[in-house]
Amino acid sequence: SLNLEAAEVACPLLLQDCYLEELINLSGASARAIRLPGCHVPALNLEELRAAGSLELSGVTTHGEIRMSGARIAGSFDLGGATLINPSGYALFADLISVEHSMFCRYGFTAHGEVRLSGAGIGGRLDLRQATLINPGGLALTAEGLNAEYGILCRDGFSARGEVRFAYARIGKVLELSGVNLANPGGVALSLQAASTTDLVLLPEQPPDGVVNLTNARAVTFSDDPRTWPTKLQLRGFTYETLENDRVSVQDRLRWLRRHEGGYTPQIYDQLAAAYRRAGQEDAARRVGIAKQWHRRSALNAGGKLLNWLFYATV
Repeated sequence: SLNLEAAEVACPLLLQDCYLEELINLSGASARAIRLPGCHVPALNLEELRAAGSLELSGVTTHGEIRMSGARIAGSFDLGGATLINPSGYALFADLISVEHSMFCRYGFTAHGEVRLSGAGIGGRLDLRQATLINPGGLALTAEGLNAEYGILCRDGFSARGEVRFAYARIGKVLELSGVNLANPGGVALSLQAASTTDLVLLPEQPPDGVVNLTNARAVTFSDDPRTWPTKLQLRGFTYETLENDRVSVQDRLRWLRRHEGGYTPQIYDQLAAAYRRAGQEDAARRVGIAKQWHRRSALNAGGKLLNWLFYATV
C-alpha cells in the first residue's frame, strides 16, 4: 500500500505504470500535483485531497472504488483512457468535488459501475467524448446539481448502459449529446429534470432505449432530429426560446408532443406555440393552438369527443 493520509507532499508525485497490491490513500493530503498514469491499483482514496496543480489518472486501471468526495483540484482532472471496474458499487464517487479547470473522462474512458459527480463544481468543461459507462438497470452517471461553467460534451461514440442523470445541473455554454448511445430498457435513459443550459443538443446516434426526462429543464436553444426522437418523453415544464431544427414540420412537432407520457399537458403546447411566435411563424402557432384544443377534448369523455368533432367541423 501507499499511505499518505493527511500528508504535506512538497514535490509533485509521479507513479507511472506501477502495480500496487493495496489501495493508494491520499485522503486529506495536500500536494502540488499528482500523476498516476498507467497504474494498476485495487482502489484509491482521495477524499478531501487538496491539489495545487493537476490530478492525472489517465490510463489507470482500478478494480475497486475511486473515492474522492470533497477533493479540491486547482488545475485539471484527467481520467482519459482510464478503466474503472467496480460493477457492484461506485466506480467513481466524487460528490462535491471542485475542479478549477476541466475534467476529462474521454478517449476510451470506461467505467463498470456508477460514476457519481453530484454537487460537483467544474470551472471548465466536463469532457466525456468516447466514454463508455456500464451499469445496466442502475445509474451509469449521476451528476445532480453539477455546475459545469463551460459545458458538457458527450459525443463521438459516448455510450451509457444505465441511467444518465443531469437533474438540477447548471451548465454554461452547451450540453451536447451528439452521436451517443443511451440505453436503460424499462427505465429512464436520460434525465435533465430541472437542468439549465444555454444550448441543448440532443442528437443521439439512434433513439434512446428508455425515457428521456426533460421535466422543468431550461434551454435558450434546442437542437434535435425526428429520426432519433425517443419513444417516450417527459416534457412538462420544459422551456426553450428557439428550435434550431426549423426543417421539422408543425405536424411532426405535434407528434413529438404526443410522445409526452403525462397525458394532456397544456403547457407543452403553449411553449411550442410561443417558440413559433418568436420565430415569426404565426400560422404554425395557430395550428399548435388548435391541436391543443383537440387534445384537451380528446382527454374528456365520449361527449367531449363529440364536441371535438363538432369543433373541427366548424373550423
